[in-house]
Amino acid sequence: MVVQSPTLTITVLPQEYTLTINVTPTSGKKGTVFNFTGTLTKNSTKQYNQYIALILEGYGQVADAATDADGNYSCLWLSDREGTLKFHTEAPWVAGVRSAVLTISVGEPDYMYWLAVGSLGALAIIVVAGVILHEEYG
Repeated sequence: MVVQSPTLTITVLPQEYTLTINVTPTSGKKGTVFNFTGTLTKNSTKQYNQYIALILEGYGQVADAATDADGNYSCLWLSDREGTLKFHTEAPWVAGVRSAVLTISVGEPDYMYWLAVGSLGALAIIVVAGVILHEEYG
């Protein structure tokens, strides 16, 4: 007696994740707040409540966010260093998912502006003190 068994073919489709990244502004000075945004999808379906890490290459994680109902995230980063900096995002709970790399430029803060504002403030205090002293002791 010959028993034939049917052949069963199972095709496993890969889970295709896509993580995008954008930044506004693309350049600034030390102390500028940069807004990194993007979307996480799986097979074109938006992914809700997924943890996203913002990575400064050569340093590590500097901010994080969770995706909203539309799969979007937004991470704010206050620049604390100068130079040409490279960033990407990762979805650490989804193995191997990371965005492309973005490069931003961060320059020196305007020290002269703060020096001028500080000097004017000090001058104003001296003038007010002089007026008070003049009126008090004439």
